[in-house]
Amino acid sequence: MKRKSMLFGLLIIPMILLCGCQDTKYFSVTTSASSELGIGTGGSKTELAEGTSVTLQAIAHSQNNPFLCWIKNDGEVFSKDAQKTITVNSQTQGHYSALFQDTNKAMPYATLSQIAYTSSSAESIEYTLELAPLTNIDEMRLLSSGQSSQMEFSTFTGSVFKTIYRAKNIAYSVKLSFSVEGSDGNLTNYPAQYFEISNDDFNTEGIKEVELQFEDKPLTLTFSKLTAELLQEI
Repeated sequence: MKRKSMLFGLLIIPMILLCGCQDTKYFSVTTSASSELGIGTGGSKTELAEGTSVTLQAIAHSQNNPFLCWIKNDGEVFSKDAQKTITVNSQTQGHYSALFQDTNKAMPYATLSQIAYTSSSAESIEYTLELAPLTNIDEMRLLSSGQSSQMEFSTFTGSVFKTIYRAKNIAYSVKLSFSVEGSDGNLTNYPAQYFEISNDDFNTEGIKEVELQFEDKPLTLTFSKLTAELLQEI
């Protein structure tokens, strides 16, 4: 009996040690303001243990430039709440930038806001739009994709791209993949088309329209700087 007890003890001790030595995972959560119009706090200079609660806090310096939203990793609208508590884990790790309302030329983020296609024979269209900085063309990422039976429709779902960094314009290479289902049910996949866009291309209203041709039928892409009105769509 004593031997069995000793054997059981030898087996259970390593299991206890194994359970007690599970590594705690750490993740980076950092914050900043996208401009000098306000501050964004709550992040940490050091990595935080998984499960830690972090409260993001955005404060505008002036009522003329109110808080708009938190942008995560310069690629998506994360929250429209100035104060937002998150739990640190693999999904929430990253950098959060507090965005404040600004003039259209100075607004550092834009998105694809609308598509319009002129064709009387199309039943539906499908598109995928990707882009990459000209300085690193291999970093092509998805900005927007979808399918619609309407020939003119809104496309903003929260994905954005940064057009200004440290007062310098950022230029992008944009790739559009496009297909059309006709009234006869046949699907036509068109060759991808490429074009470039930068902050200088936006007009004073914060709009940039790009017109492309698919078999002599025009397709217009509308890019817009982020505004409070546009954020109401998500």
